[in-house]
Parts: sequence; C-alpha cells; structure tokens
Amino acid sequence: MTNKTKRTLIIGCLSIALIVVGGLLLLLILQDYQSVRPMVKKGKV
Repeated sequence: MTNKTKRTLIIGCLSIALIVVGGLLLLLILQDYQSVRPMVKKGKV
C-alpha cells in the first residue's frame, strides 16, 4: 500500500460517511417537519 492508495481509501470512506450522515439528518428533518405541519395547520396559520 502506497501513501496515494491510503489517501484515496481514506477520502472514499470519509465521503461515504458524510453521505450517510447527511441522509440520516435529512430523514430526521423531514420527520420533524411532518410532525410539526399538522400542529401549524390547527393552530397559528
């Protein structure tokens, strides 16, 4: 294993981790939005 292959492997793992974390965050935000929306309809707006 040369330094270049190690670096590309690390970058690949980091990018995959970022994509996974971003997807989970998006799911959480969407779930929060869906649970908040009916309350907004009933109440203020």
